[in-house]
Amino acid sequence: MNDSKTSIRAIGKYFRELSIIIVGVATTVIIGLWISNRNNEKDINLYLENIKMELQNNLNDVYMVKEYYDFAARFSDYLSTNKLQNLHPDTLNQYAGLVKALPFFTYRASAFDMFKASGMMRLIKDKNKVMSIWDSYDALEYLKLTNDFYIQRKVAVIENLNGFAKGGVKQDALFGFFTNGMVENWAITFARLSEHIEKTIAQLDK
Repeated sequence: MNDSKTSIRAIGKYFRELSIIIVGVATTVIIGLWISNRNNEKDINLYLENIKMELQNNLNDVYMVKEYYDFAARFSDYLSTNKLQNLHPDTLNQYAGLVKALPFFTYRASAFDMFKASGMMRLIKDKNKVMSIWDSYDALEYLKLTNDFYIQRKVAVIENLNGFAKGGVKQDALFGFFTNGMVENWAITFARLSEHIEKTIAQLDK
């Protein structure tokens, strides 16, 4: 009988010690996961903050190029709605700078590239935010390609007019280029995609 009680006590002691070990291990794992999640959250917030600043800097550059196309679109509208003989010299002088202006544009994506390489993107629960970020950088690339195409076309027109050989080109020689509808389309494109980038930045502020 005594042997039976001793055996029961030993078994009870064993399970108590085992339960303490299990609780200790579980607590350690839970705390470890909590610390890991907190660290991941901090890293994600840091990446998103860097992306927000990068997008804002890129957006400022987009605004500058957009100003060019808005200005060129107004010139196009003026030329298209008036006969050549009715064009006023003072008004034409206001747009004279457009002849030589080339709206160069590029963008930065180092913060976004680092975020992609980190693998943290998969941990973000708000997938709409992730898609918005991707779309914003796709928009920047599209704006760059669009702008590069415009510059190539403009330079080609000037070269065909032997403008570089002569050291310049007269403003009226480019009237046809400015009335081909391109600058209006580019102005609309820059406006539409800059709005999307603005919304992405607003999302990152939340």
